[in-house]
Amino acid sequence: MPLSRSYFASPDTGARPRGHLVGEAAQRALQAHPGALPVEVIPGPAPRVVWLDLGARPLTDSKFRFDVQHRLAEAPDAACFSTPLDPPWTLDSVPIHGFIFMLHRCGSSLLAKVLAADPHSIVITEATPLQEGLWDVLTDGWTRAPGPDAVPVLRGLLLALARRRAGDERGAYFKFDTFHAHYMGLLRAAFPEVPCLFLYRDPVEVLVSATRRPSAQLQRVKGLPPSAAWTGLPAHEVTALPDVAYLERVYTRTLHTVLDHPHPLALLRYRDLRPAHLEAVMRTAFGRAPSPDALPRMLEQFSYDAKTDRAARAFVDDRAEKQSAADDALKRAAARLGVLIAQLDRSPRRLRPGPAAMG
Repeated sequence: MPLSRSYFASPDTGARPRGHLVGEAAQRALQAHPGALPVEVIPGPAPRVVWLDLGARPLTDSKFRFDVQHRLAEAPDAACFSTPLDPPWTLDSVPIHGFIFMLHRCGSSLLAKVLAADPHSIVITEATPLQEGLWDVLTDGWTRAPGPDAVPVLRGLLLALARRRAGDERGAYFKFDTFHAHYMGLLRAAFPEVPCLFLYRDPVEVLVSATRRPSAQLQRVKGLPPSAAWTGLPAHEVTALPDVAYLERVYTRTLHTVLDHPHPLALLRYRDLRPAHLEAVMRTAFGRAPSPDALPRMLEQFSYDAKTDRAARAFVDDRAEKQSAADDALKRAAARLGVLIAQLDRSPRRLRPGPAAMG
């Protein structure tokens, strides 16, 4: 049975549709509001997409939902409506230049901020309509693996998110959450031409950071069907796992998925994501070079904490502090994950843009 709507209260963006439109009425509304983007998928017998007019404002916050919340605060009367989950929609979408996958706290937010500093790029960071609500629909309430019928739905939603709103956008990048690595094959099937990059890091630093500042999503679904899908354990067993063991299980399955992925996938260790390496990383991972005009703004992002948005804080390298903070249980979990991390390090798919310095 699909999960109830209340299950999705926590990741809710706050967008409240003022009407449900179908057929030509839906298409007319989308054309009348060129800033409208999908912001949520509501599961159920007749799944719906919630659309919100975000105007022409660039998406520069550390998560898509923060951009949505800021828009609602600034323009509470912005057009908001729902339509059936029935792509394709006829929209002016830009080409997608890259998909970014990751383990938590491995520099993906930084890379997204760097890419978003180019005003001609659309960067979608952990889009709310691609979260659990969508996968509840595509798995019939988490009762099966998503099948080929998921491909046109994914393609339609991503192209809708890559909609040209300001008029001068030229391409889009998508940064996904950790669990999306399990669905790389489907995303590949929907966009076989789009380059993919996976970011990773020393597992001690990942686990220390993730236990101090837990992923809201992983905590939200612990013991529920999504956590069973992402750990390979029955949901009741997930409920009983200590936090570090839960994270280890999620990350282990993620890393196995990455190692077993049969298609091209570039690998980038966090310590290699440095200002001096940006051009090499972009060329190798995405086949693109930074715009000379945008490059200074892109490089400037390395000076700030990528998790802060409108009150930007200076970046502080806390690698050594994280290493010293790990307790014995965390170190044991990190050692087991480290076996898989070492395989990524040895992979010919790993990008090696220059001497390492960050950790």
